[in-house]
Amino acid sequence: MLPLLVVGVLLISACGNPFDSDDDSITPTPTPTPTAADVPAEPEQPTPAPVTDSEDNGTIVLEAPERESPTGRASGDQVLRMTGPTDAPATIDPALVRDTSAAFLARQVFRGLVMLDSELQPVPDLANRIEISDDGTHYRFELHEDLTFHDGTPLTASAVKQSLERAADPGLTDGDGEALPSRNYLDDVRGATERMDGERDDIPGIIVVDEHTLEIELERGVVDFLERLANPSLLIVDVEDAERGATWSRSPNGSGPFRLAEWDDERQIVLTAHEGYVIEPALEHVTVRVGAEAAGEMQLYEGGEIDIANVPLSAIDRIDYEDSPVPGDFRTVELLSVTMVMLNREMEPLDEPDLREALLRSFPREKISEVMVDGRVRAADGIIPPEMNELPAPEYPFGYDTERAREQLPSLEEQVTIYSSGGGAPVAIKQYMEEHLEIEVEVVQLRWADYMADLESKQLPIFVLSWVADGPDPESFLRALFHSDSPDNYAGFSDDRVDELLDDAAIEQDSDRRSSLLAEAQQVILESSVVMPLYHGADYLLVGEHVHGLETTSMGILGLETVWIEE
Repeated sequence: MLPLLVVGVLLISACGNPFDSDDDSITPTPTPTPTAADVPAEPEQPTPAPVTDSEDNGTIVLEAPERESPTGRASGDQVLRMTGPTDAPATIDPALVRDTSAAFLARQVFRGLVMLDSELQPVPDLANRIEISDDGTHYRFELHEDLTFHDGTPLTASAVKQSLERAADPGLTDGDGEALPSRNYLDDVRGATERMDGERDDIPGIIVVDEHTLEIELERGVVDFLERLANPSLLIVDVEDAERGATWSRSPNGSGPFRLAEWDDERQIVLTAHEGYVIEPALEHVTVRVGAEAAGEMQLYEGGEIDIANVPLSAIDRIDYEDSPVPGDFRTVELLSVTMVMLNREMEPLDEPDLREALLRSFPREKISEVMVDGRVRAADGIIPPEMNELPAPEYPFGYDTERAREQLPSLEEQVTIYSSGGGAPVAIKQYMEEHLEIEVEVVQLRWADYMADLESKQLPIFVLSWVADGPDPESFLRALFHSDSPDNYAGFSDDRVDELLDDAAIEQDSDRRSSLLAEAQQVILESSVVMPLYHGADYLLVGEHVHGLETTSMGILGLETVWIEE
């Protein structure tokens, strides 16, 4: 569920018809690069599936899949060039990562016990073998024996325990354990909640058996624990190295396939291969442009200066046809994401249900996908992307109805303020609300860092949020954004029934029953008049013809260790 936060909206013209735009900078989702792309119909090097077996006592065993280094296929200079965000991440410390750009970089430099494969299924990563008890409360992990941190220090079970305990350290968030990103992922480990609440210094449910083996005991058998372990907040760090200071993650002793060789906020971030990972990467260097150097992505691609580029909507028609003059593999994906307007009912005057309902009914939300982006994204009726799970279709109760909105609108003396980190959707919403409700609406666009800070402190009454899942489970959306105990519950939403449904779904083994619980939770949330779903995102990517083995998913690009260059 990091659900990796991406705040922002489509970049559109802010004048004239709020749904018209000729801006070449339009992108189909707000996801910062490099998260983009689709799974090719016939991937060149699909991630092998783990070997799964069951023992007589009911224990489930997952063996790590065979993973072949791509070095034997490579030819020419093994350098991959791409763009990152115009604002470089503040940190890639896994325990503090909250957005997709930082998570992408963190996944290259650090790795965890488990990763998600190209089909978004959890498979062993630093672990070589995983045993799961029949009741789902006991996990045993055996590590690959030849793993090292980037400085050559052996990566042991003790180091893994220390790293996971650090991820649960409330000192990382100024003593506020409820704000830790790991809270949604470790909270069912025995003793982890007490650790996050500052009541103890360790997590007794994480047990070192020997140098290469550790066990994790859960207080209840949650069905998605392996998916949780793949979250970026649980990537393994060298704890002693992480004590060097606040900027340690700009030159860390990592655990992943690439070293962080250079970090320049204004220019570029450079990664180099690490041979002590599970497989040896073929890429010798990965150069990620940031700051002003990341601007004009399509121009950089067409000029041969980068090898991968996100494609703006305005460029798709001249690229997506057989004789396109622009070379490369054009890929498209329907992202596991949702963009929506959220209302904090804990803040006045939004504590009035009639006001919230009137605001939600005043805007034709379908127009975002139909007109603003020319049908390039899917209109959202609910929170969960429809391809994520076979849940019953949700019923959104607050359809566009200006007459009813005016009837419901209570007396309102103050103006309504909508916050975002940029884009045109808030402008369109403002115009409709002012026209049909005859109220004063202000749109405030904040700097990314300021927006993140205000979200985390739950200070925004109305805001536009884009959320990309960090796993294939609906809880990546529902639990992360709406459970009262979640650190990512930016709207301060609290509902006992929703908490109960999500807690029950977390341990429900029957898939049909679990889907029913999650569907009911989603419907209760929608009927609470705290969210207006807008669309589920899509992304478009061009990959150079010389780039091979790039596995792309509906969560974006997760890893680069399978990539090679063939000149």
